[in-house]
Order: sequence, then C-alpha cells, then structure tokens
Amino acid sequence: VLKTDGNRADNVRFTFDESSMSWTGATDIYWKDDKTPVDIYGYYPFDEDLSDVEDYRFSVSVRQDAAPTGAEPGGYEASDLLWAKSENVHPTSEAVTLTYGHMMAGVKVILQMGDGFEDEEWASLSKTVLIRNLVADASVNLASGEIVPVEGVEIAQIVPCSYMDEFRAVVVPQRVSGDLELFSITVDGMSYSYSRPDGMT
Repeated sequence: VLKTDGNRADNVRFTFDESSMSWTGATDIYWKDDKTPVDIYGYYPFDEDLSDVEDYRFSVSVRQDAAPTGAEPGGYEASDLLWAKSENVHPTSEAVTLTYGHMMAGVKVILQMGDGFEDEEWASLSKTVLIRNLVADASVNLASGEIVPVEGVEIAQIVPCSYMDEFRAVVVPQRVSGDLELFSITVDGMSYSYSRPDGMT
C-alpha cells in the first residue's frame, strides 16, 4: 500500500535525458532482495512538497494561455496531471514500464462562422472564450487514482489556450448544474453566454 513516507522509495524525481533516451532518479533505488515484488507509482508534474498521497491537493491553472518560461511548463501543460501504477513488479534488471493516463478532464470549444460573415472577415475578428463556474482545486488519491473536486473553495474562471478558433482547457472532473453559465464568449466585442439546461459533466 502506498504511503506518504516509509515506502521503498518516497517521491523520487526522475529526469528524462533525450540524448540517451533514459530516465535518471534523483537518488538510486534498489530492490529489497531478489524476490520481493513492489508496486510502482508515477505522477507528473512532480511536486517536491508532496505531503499526503491520499489527499494530494492539485490545482489547474486559471491562465492556461500562459506560455512556458524557462524550465517551467505553460499553464495548459502544468494543469494536465498524469498518473501511472504498475502492480506486483518482481525484481528485474530490465526497465519497468509505467503507462500514464490523464487524471483531469478536457474542455474544447470550437467557434464556427454563422450567417452574416464572410470568410476573411470572420478570420480577422477578435475572439475570446472564458470557462466559467468551475472548481479548479482537486483532492487526488495517488494510491488509487481517484480524484474529486474540493468543496467550499472559490469558483474559478479559466482562460483556455487557443489556436485559430479552437479553445482548450484542462479542468478538474466535476458536474456543473444547469442554472450556471458554462462559457462566456466574445466575438468582435459582442458577448455571448452559453449554458445547458440539463447541466454538464
């Protein structure tokens, strides 16, 4: 069972070297002996201040349009929490494969030209999308891979990353009720509000 500390190895950062196509741990990790199996867990992005594996607090960025700076990922990438688990791995000299999955949900909004526009005119218009009324904070169980939105926190407004007329954001999995606005969309200074009567998961 995964623990916050006292495991065979606790929260070790691994770095990928593209030139050698290999991973290197911040510390060496050894098998206990030649027959004792282990469960191996991985997550990204790495958090050196991880203090609780059963209630790891993770927040998506509200500015997912923010570009990378130096070694720091941009707002979209930093919001994309990945997790992997490989159970009952027996001692081996071979590399152990971890298959990562996305823990968060994805939102994609595509704006399409309606009546009254010409192609060139539509392409030149300023367009923005804001994703509204979401919880940006999650409680993550790194042992089981379960994730739930944190209750009682401030509701967020997320600025997605964009390319052309496509807007994408990584969000905490949750349900938004039908009485709340989901998207605030502006095209050439004209604002539009989008919601769904039956809500959205």
